[in-house]
Amino acid sequence: MLYTEFQASVPFRRYIQNYWTLKNSADATFGKIQNLLPDGGVEFIFNMLDPFECIVDDYASVKYRSDCVIGSQAKHIQIKSTGQITLFGVKFSPCGIYPFFSIPPIDLLDFSVEMEELWELQGLGIGQAIHSAEPTTEGWIHAFETFFSQRIKQFKRHSLNVEKAVNAIHFHKGQISVENLAQNLKISIRHLERKFDERIGLSPKQLSRMFRFKNIFYLLTQFPQDWASIALECGYYDQAHLISDFKSYMGLSPNAYIKRQRDLNHLSAALNQPMSGFSNKD
Repeated sequence: MLYTEFQASVPFRRYIQNYWTLKNSADATFGKIQNLLPDGGVEFIFNMLDPFECIVDDYASVKYRSDCVIGSQAKHIQIKSTGQITLFGVKFSPCGIYPFFSIPPIDLLDFSVEMEELWELQGLGIGQAIHSAEPTTEGWIHAFETFFSQRIKQFKRHSLNVEKAVNAIHFHKGQISVENLAQNLKISIRHLERKFDERIGLSPKQLSRMFRFKNIFYLLTQFPQDWASIALECGYYDQAHLISDFKSYMGLSPNAYIKRQRDLNHLSAALNQPMSGFSNKD
């Protein structure tokens, strides 16, 4: 399967980390799995073709025939194909969903649900807006941002402290303590944690852990498969802690991930060759 990310327009980057698409070809082998990297944001997934499965923490599998919402994930989550897939995803920033949606993010933690079951989203007509758009990535993004911009005047007030804390966690790549965050903001730890529950659905410690883990993938470009150096740079006590986080968030070991990415890169290179009659074994 081919997973591709796209940047939001400048006015929306405060709220949206990225858009993404996940596709397979008509002759693909079904049952392939794509991991979604957890980083503290709620996701909207719009399904354009066949049903797909959403698997949380390797055991809770739910089949979705339509659009769905995935809450902030403290566990790893996977998308499994059951047919031909074309998904369009909107990944909100950790506190980006709060102005858009009245349900507290903590109520969606480690939770996924069909969008039509959330009366607020169904009433807003976001699914209809996306499915009525031009069936291209550009068309879907334009439709979502047009819809989003119409909601701006109704946005709830952001918590400036939460936004500052998220920015600090991002700047320090997850390597900052909750005590230091609270001290820098001149608020109590309990107040900060309560605001995180309200606005993000994750604790500051959980979000820091996610940002620290996400930095691994950037460091892989500098230290290819040098897990000891990566563990040290990311602030892990040892390589075993890094491996533990990897299995928790991705559902496989670091070396298994590298092997899978290498296989996918080889397949992508083959698909880009101008060969007639090539059969994709996705």
